[in-house]
Amino acid sequence: MAYATTNPYINEVAATFPDVTDAEVQAALDEARAAFEVRRDTSLCRACESHECCGGNSAPRH
Repeated sequence: MAYATTNPYINEVAATFPDVTDAEVQAALDEARAAFEVRRDTSLCRACESHECCGGNSAPRH
């Protein structure tokens, strides 16, 4: 049975999420941790460039 979140204001289901196994949760946590370890020392400006949220501006910000 899937998990559901309900909007309490209108009492309607807002989203549903499938059941997952412990192994699937652990795999997701391991993947997130590995990504964090790779990116933990990335500067904000460099991270922004890699996501193109600065409009491609590569000028350093201080």
